[in-house]
Amino acid sequence: MLFIQESGNLFDVVVNNPIRIDSFSIYAMAANTTVGVYYRVGTGTGFNTSSAGWTLLGTATITSVGSPLSVIPLFVDLNLTPGTYSFALSASTSVNYSNGTAVGNTLASDANITIQEGYGGSSQYPAFGFTNAPRNFNGSIYYSFVGCEGPRVPVAATISGTSSPNGISTGGTTIVSTQADGTTVDYNDGCSDKVLTITDASGGNVLGSTVATVVTLPSVQTASNDPYVPRVFDITPASDGPATVTLYVLQSEFDAYNSYVTNNSLALPLLPTGPTDVTGMSNIVITQYHGLASDGTYGPLGLYANTNVDLIPNSSITRSSNGTYWTLTFPVTGFSGFFIHTGNAPLSIELMSIAATNIGHRNRVNWSTASEKDGDYFHLERSADGRNYSVLATIKAKGERSDYTYWDENPANGINYYRLKMYDASGSYRYSKVVSATVKGSGSFAVEAYPNPVGNSNLTVVAYGTNDKEATITITDVTGKLIKTATMINGMVEVDMKALAQGIYLVKYADAHHTETIKVNKQ
Repeated sequence: MLFIQESGNLFDVVVNNPIRIDSFSIYAMAANTTVGVYYRVGTGTGFNTSSAGWTLLGTATITSVGSPLSVIPLFVDLNLTPGTYSFALSASTSVNYSNGTAVGNTLASDANITIQEGYGGSSQYPAFGFTNAPRNFNGSIYYSFVGCEGPRVPVAATISGTSSPNGISTGGTTIVSTQADGTTVDYNDGCSDKVLTITDASGGNVLGSTVATVVTLPSVQTASNDPYVPRVFDITPASDGPATVTLYVLQSEFDAYNSYVTNNSLALPLLPTGPTDVTGMSNIVITQYHGLASDGTYGPLGLYANTNVDLIPNSSITRSSNGTYWTLTFPVTGFSGFFIHTGNAPLSIELMSIAATNIGHRNRVNWSTASEKDGDYFHLERSADGRNYSVLATIKAKGERSDYTYWDENPANGINYYRLKMYDASGSYRYSKVVSATVKGSGSFAVEAYPNPVGNSNLTVVAYGTNDKEATITITDVTGKLIKTATMINGMVEVDMKALAQGIYLVKYADAHHTETIKVNKQ
C-alpha cells in the first residue's frame, strides 16, 4: 500500500444505529501538528473546498510523530442518528493517508458505522481544502452508544445514563435534527434533558438539518473584559433564516455571573437572583454572532467573525423561571452563536490588542480594534503608580477595524502604566487591560523598526540615544543570507521591502558603540 503525506482527510460516514462520536486519532508525520476536526450533515462531496457549512468540533496540537496514533478529543459530544455525515481533519503539516480506489467506496465498517473513501488535504490548517482523490483515512474513530452525559470512553455496550437533576443538559452536547417548515423542535439530549428549542418561521426559508450545541464553561469568561454567563449556545442550520429560539440556563449560572460582576466591581447591572427579581429580569440581554464559529477569532472563546454582531435587547426576550432554570425565548433573523449577559451593548469585540513600548525618552502605545461603530472614542489614560490615572489623550475612533499609535512624548522616568477607556456613542464605557513601559532615563539607547509586520511598503528604522554618524543597517534572512544594506542618516533610514518574499527577516543595527537586532515579519 502506498502511503501519502498530505495535510488532512475528508470522508463520509454512514451511521446505522444512534451513536456518539467521542474522538479521532491520526498518524502524524511531523511534531507540533495542529489538527482541526470539522463536521457536516450529509455528504462532503461538493463541499470539500470551503469550510462554509461545516462545524468545527475540536482542535489539538500533536507532539508525537507516527505510531502510536495521536488522539484528538472533541469540544462536545456529537450524538448522531442514522444517516450520512461527513468529517474533515485538516492538519497544519503532514499526516499519513493512503491511496484509495474510488470516493464513496467502503473503507471500513461494523454494525454501527461505515467509513467511506474520500479526499486528501490540499491546504494546510487553518485553511480548508480537500481536492486529492481518492484517499483513505489512516486513523481511528472512537464512538460509544448514545446515553446521557458521561465520560468519553469507547464502550461496546449501552450506557445507562442518569438524567440531569435539574432538567437541562449538563453541556458539551451537540444534537442534530431536521427542522421542517413551521415546526417546533425540542433539541434534547439522550436523557431528554433540554438543550434548546427552535420554531421555524412558517413559509419562505426552511432551516432543514440543524446542529444545536450547548457548552458549559467551568467559570465565567470574558470577551474584551465583558463577562458572559458560563453556558453558551451555537446553532447551525442547513439554510440560514428567521426563527424563534428558546434557550435554557441555570439560576446557578446567573448567580456565577453576578458574583463575577460584584467581585470585580464592574459597572454592569446584575442578572435576576430568582423568579421574583423583576429588576434583574429587565437586565437580561443576549449577544448574537451570526455565521459559523469557525469564521473568525474575534468573538468570545476565540471564535466567530466580527462582521455581523447583534444585541438581542431585553424587550425582545420572553423569560420565565421555575426557580432552578430560566427559559429565554426570542426571535432571530439568522444564526449562530448566543452569549447571555447584561448591559446596553453587544459584548465588546472592539479591542484586539494593546501594548506599550519604550523608545529612548518616549513611550509608544499601540492598539488594534476588531470593529468599531460611529461615535466611538478612546481616552488613553496614564498612571505612575498603577492606581491613579489621568487622561493623556482623547482619540476619535475610525468606525471600522483599525490600528492606532500614540506617542507619549513626556513620560516619567521609571514605569508608566497605560490603559484605554473605550466609549460608545451612548456614553457607556469599558476599560482595556493595563500595559506598561519603562523609561530608563537620559542617554538610553534603543532601535525601532516599523511597521512590523510590514507589507509591500517601506520599513522605517530609527535609532534613539546615539549621535553616531556612521550607523549601518543590514537585513538578512533566518539562514544568515545577506539581503540588503543601508546607511542611516540622522538616526533614521527607510528600506524598501516590496521585492522581499514573505517570511521572517533580521534587521541589524550597528555603529561604533552599539549593536541591536530586530526580528521583522514581511507579509
